Amino acid sequence: MFLSSCIKGDTIIQGSKKSVYEITVSPNHWASAGANFGQPGYYLRADFRVNYITADVLYNGAVLVYVCFDYADIQLPYIISDQVGSSRFVEILSYELNVGSISFTLDASDFQVEPYRTPVTFKIIVIA
Repeated sequence: MFLSSCIKGDTIIQGSKKSVYEITVSPNHWASAGANFGQPGYYLRADFRVNYITADVLYNGAVLVYVCFDYADIQLPYIISDQVGSSRFVEILSYELNVGSISFTLDASDFQVEPYRTPVTFKIIVIA
């Protein structure tokens, strides 16, 4: 059960507007960023221009971002711990927001992250 309450003096914002958008990132949209593959600082990113991330949303609203898998929508950042052979690593799927843009980032602790092999859909919830 999830409970919430207000106390006298709390600011309650009435009439907030929620909009839901989706962006699908194809495997070839991921681009190398930072350093070279296998070197510290290497990661992948996919950049998108969007008109719904405004200065007003960034400073007075909220943006929630989810990665959509067949079994569930998972809020970002999403941290995956895995092992291949005797090598353990951690991957982090995250995002960056700027006025007019959103970038999805994929990073790995071994600096050897590869793009997803199938398209990945992200759900963006904007609360203004």
